[in-house]
Amino acid sequence: MKKLQTNKQHNIMKKVTFLLVGIFVFGVSNLVKAQDNDKANHAVKVTVPTVNLVDIEDEKGDNAGTAEWEWTDDMFGTEAGDFNLEPLEVEETFYLQYTSIRAKGKTNKITAGLTVNDIPAAISLQVKVEKNASASKKGSTGEGNAAFETIPTSGSINVVTGIKTGYTGTDKTNGHKLNYQLVIDPTHNDFGDMEADVYDATITYTIIEE
Repeated sequence: MKKLQTNKQHNIMKKVTFLLVGIFVFGVSNLVKAQDNDKANHAVKVTVPTVNLVDIEDEKGDNAGTAEWEWTDDMFGTEAGDFNLEPLEVEETFYLQYTSIRAKGKTNKITAGLTVNDIPAAISLQVKVEKNASASKKGSTGEGNAAFETIPTSGSINVVTGIKTGYTGTDKTNGHKLNYQLVIDPTHNDFGDMEADVYDATITYTIIEE
């Protein structure tokens, strides 16, 4: 009988001990939580997206319309047997504008290609992009090709390279000035098939990773 009472007392003491330990741990944890001081912090995560935007505007700051070339008969001279091969430059002025936030460790570029081209094969449509964007630029804009290059129907050419994070501005005359010209190649196999007509083409500019 005494042994049974002793076991019961022992079990009661265990429970009391566990209860006290639990109260002590709970109290200490609350005490730790309650120990605020003159500083506090929490984590912050910021996500910056990649951005690739490109546009073409005219000298008035409006979206670019149609660039038109028109040869007149007097441009080819008045002497029989002669043929004027001087490049014909477009009179309209256009500007290439863009916004870029580059991907980590990457740079962007802008390409140009003809996605529609009815122009006779003996005539080359060429573009020159001014090397530097206008003074309105911010950040690290790229460099234009700064020389006339033929825009291909199949594939594309690089016209601005080395673009990091930056933007050209959106006002009139902001961005890289575009210069276009047409060149006739009399040595081209299709020169003899060229006909008097009105021809259409579409130049597509694309900003992508280099």
